[in-house]
Amino acid sequence: MKLKEMTQVPCEAYSPLEFRHGPISTVEAGSLAVLLASDRAGEQERKVLRDIRNLGGKVLYVGGEAPESDFACAAGVMLPAAARLLLHMPLLQFMAYYRAMALDRDPDRPQHLTQVVTLDEQDLVREGA
Repeated sequence: MKLKEMTQVPCEAYSPLEFRHGPISTVEAGSLAVLLASDRAGEQERKVLRDIRNLGGKVLYVGGEAPESDFACAAGVMLPAAARLLLHMPLLQFMAYYRAMALDRDPDRPQHLTQVVTLDEQDLVREGA
């Protein structure tokens, strides 16, 4: 979501194995898939990684080493998956920030978004009636 907000570039999140059921059809040269590794489906995830690369996409593998990937981040590999995710968030935030800057977009002021969404109580009452 942060990448989409900061860059205004289409980005979607899928579990790696779900990616094979439709979303993989959008992979082309220049696509980047960020694969957040799990503890359970390592070999299956690597197959998805290879499929993406065979279609011309690039892969950032986050959570360990993957010789088949284009880029890898192995931070916290000895930690449980939930703890690793906390370590990976800054990497993903930096990636979104620098991509926004490369696109000449202001990541602190995404278009059409505000910091807070305020709901008018009267509107809620009317919609609920």
